Amino acid sequence: MRCAIPLSIASAILTVPALAQLNPAQPAFEVATIKPNHTTDPGVYSRFQGSTVTLTNLTLKRMIVFAYQVRDFQVTGGPSWIDSDRFDVEAKASPEDSVLQKLSMVQTLLNDRFQLALHRATRDLPVYNLTVAKGGLKIRPLPEDVCVRSDPNRPGPPAVKPQDGSCGGSLGPTMIRHGSATMADVVTMLSVVLGRTVVDKSGVTGQFRVQLDFAPLDPSTSQNPDPHAPPDAPSIFTALQDQLGLRLDSAKGPVQVLVVDRAEKPSDN
Repeated sequence: MRCAIPLSIASAILTVPALAQLNPAQPAFEVATIKPNHTTDPGVYSRFQGSTVTLTNLTLKRMIVFAYQVRDFQVTGGPSWIDSDRFDVEAKASPEDSVLQKLSMVQTLLNDRFQLALHRATRDLPVYNLTVAKGGLKIRPLPEDVCVRSDPNRPGPPAVKPQDGSCGGSLGPTMIRHGSATMADVVTMLSVVLGRTVVDKSGVTGQFRVQLDFAPLDPSTSQNPDPHAPPDAPSIFTALQDQLGLRLDSAKGPVQVLVVDRAEKPSDN
């Protein structure tokens, strides 16, 4: 089964690389329910549909990732259950509330119902530096007007000109696709797949159509192998050099993280 993550607010992991502000006073939902999820369904869903916000089968850690628009490896600390116990959330906002306002409301909900306390910190952690490979870049810049980003600060894919195909992208355990990726988009997607911060050291500007196919990082843990993946697919490191002309080198560098100081299980609704 192909496991692709759309680059939209539903994914909630590819849109804002920097940590969100930890403001104590934020807007709140009009009404919200939180219930434990005891099903065996592996599906995890995060949706904004009109005025409704639905989080299904998420751990508290995944809700923090969603609410603060960070990646899994940027959340540390807290009791062990925040990465194992799963919950369903359904909340109502105003139809006029923006995406960012709704994210702030999720933060408020976590603070109120889970007694969540966080602080931000900078840790010296393993990273990857992205550079141009020795043979040179193998992808070519797109014309500047192919894909127009209507608001670079708004989560979600860029606006699409009618004459062009999709300018957004998707990723999964064996592939990365993007119709108009900047190097900032590339390092963000690689960070998600690799579970480690990737730093752009390429010096490359412009937008590119990216198609990258590679073997899963750990095939032994893949319960649903991708039937579309070539049986002899290269590692992501080899694929980057052969298919895109880019290289990843291990290094250490400062990474912003959210530290969970306190969390309590919510009471029954």
